[in-house]
Amino acid sequence: MMDPMAGLDGPDPAMSNANDADGGENSKEVFDVVAFQRNMQRVDKIRSVMGIASGVVSGIVGLTGLEGLGTNRGERNFVGWKLW
Repeated sequence: MMDPMAGLDGPDPAMSNANDADGGENSKEVFDVVAFQRNMQRVDKIRSVMGIASGVVSGIVGLTGLEGLGTNRGERNFVGWKLW
């Protein structure tokens, strides 16, 4: 059964005939490449800004060497976890 939130009104693709595989009238795009690229650009921008902010905060607090590196990596892991 299809997810009703997907917006696909056609029959179940697993039950469709072979004519739909080549772009028949019942086939619909589920994956939007443009939206995916835009989302990846936003994720990259968020990671860049958070990396800069983490470096600035670490510098102001005075974390240098391994402490600063650990803080930067911890922030990177935290942001990656929150974006996931």
